[in-house]
Amino acid sequence: MRLPLLSLSLTLHLLPVFSFSLFSRSEPDPVTNHTLNALRKSAIISAFNHSWTGYTTYAWGHDDLLPLSQSFSDSRNGWGATIIDSLDTAIIMNLPSIVWQQLAWIKTVDFTQTKDDEDVSLFETTIRYLGGMLAAHDLLEGPYNDLLPAAEREYALTLLKLQSKSLADSLSYAFSTPSCIPHNHLKLNHQSWLRTDRTTMLAQAGTLLLEWTRLSDLLSLLTYTNLTLAAESHLLNPVPINANLTVEPFPGLLGTTLSIRSGKFLNAHGGWGAETDSYYEYLLKTSLYSPSRFPHLQEKWMQAVDSSIHHLLAHPSGHPEVTMLGQYYKNETDGQGSHLACFAGGNWILGGYALKNNTILDYGEKLTEGCHYASLATKTGLAPEQWLVDAQTHVSPREAAFVKASGFRITNPSYSLRPEIVESYYYGLVLTGKEKYREWAWEAFQSMEKECKVATGGYAGIEDVNIVGGMGMDIMESFWMGETLKYLFLIFEYGDGERVSVKPEDGWVFTTEAHPLKIVG
Repeated sequence: MRLPLLSLSLTLHLLPVFSFSLFSRSEPDPVTNHTLNALRKSAIISAFNHSWTGYTTYAWGHDDLLPLSQSFSDSRNGWGATIIDSLDTAIIMNLPSIVWQQLAWIKTVDFTQTKDDEDVSLFETTIRYLGGMLAAHDLLEGPYNDLLPAAEREYALTLLKLQSKSLADSLSYAFSTPSCIPHNHLKLNHQSWLRTDRTTMLAQAGTLLLEWTRLSDLLSLLTYTNLTLAAESHLLNPVPINANLTVEPFPGLLGTTLSIRSGKFLNAHGGWGAETDSYYEYLLKTSLYSPSRFPHLQEKWMQAVDSSIHHLLAHPSGHPEVTMLGQYYKNETDGQGSHLACFAGGNWILGGYALKNNTILDYGEKLTEGCHYASLATKTGLAPEQWLVDAQTHVSPREAAFVKASGFRITNPSYSLRPEIVESYYYGLVLTGKEKYREWAWEAFQSMEKECKVATGGYAGIEDVNIVGGMGMDIMESFWMGETLKYLFLIFEYGDGERVSVKPEDGWVFTTEAHPLKIVG
């Protein structure tokens, strides 16, 4: 099924009319600043529309656009991940025609079945689909209740609640394990899981509580939050698989892998990057969502941050002024950094702001500056997927000049349209008021435009951030429209009548997939 394309009044190919020389880094007066942000915000909307045009033309109803081959893939259950993950972005950008297309699609989705019996990730399905529908509900019920006519809005609110419940009910059997730690790799059509699915990752088990609790609150049914609380108890009271394993190498910092059967930890390495990241993120955000129910999560988050400040900070060789986050292997640490872990700067800024802890907030800013440094060090202005700080050994001749200048070695040079760095810029702007974060975001967007935009529609990641005009990666995952463009839009809308923000006092908390949920209590 393909819906007709929208008439796009702000297509990105018109942007050369606004020469990039207009977007200078000098400090404009307030009127000029307002005009400048309005132009930049329009550019972000145009990027969204360009992405949506490519998606609806070549991939409608599928999960991902393959922009280079003008095709599609179904990496997230075949339920139209891009449609649902970007629904709240379209709401925030005030694009009612697109929103109505997305809602019409959601009505058709059967969350009890998948195409070809693919594996369903409980984690990814929760953050992209369930989080997307819950956020859309909260936005349409609240600050964007004027986006649709009253009757259509009421229909949309009912639809989003029913489909959210249907999805959670389909997934709930994953928690039917001896430990209540859920299976992550599900065979939904048979209500089973992969036979080899004996372990799970910290982030997979620890990034469910916020969305499932929001669903419980919305439906006044404790079932969903209770399922995730039972799993969370193993993370808050960690037990090693044997007496020789130290389950917390540093206070509050846990291992990465757990046994699904016993709920015990199988190793003691980790950090704030892949497979662990959003567990720590949700300790803070769930406590902000409902302070009266989850104050103990805030304490755990503080403990993890304190240990990270004392043990995980790293500095590129020759650049002590630059601060980055490393990882740990038992009691040993290294300088392995990643684009994924760059969310931590914004997370620490949020925690420092909410808890009135200037030390944590300052370190959050330093981490964000470190990720900005990693971006500026490359030829494209985009940070790589992974890097190693202070890596002066095993450096090839091709890498030598870069490593000498930057102080770090790139271990995975790709950029896959990730949002984490601009996410931290957004938190930095809103919670400190410093305009430099807005300028850094514009720098990043210009690099994305130059290196990632595909003329026929959509955007593609790149294989090597140190090759200008290099090979593209033929996939536009849903987080590009669901997260990256949302954060960029909100950055340039901030201070100009924004209806939602990450300030806790404004009543919202953003999930790990950038879906705003209404705070309770």
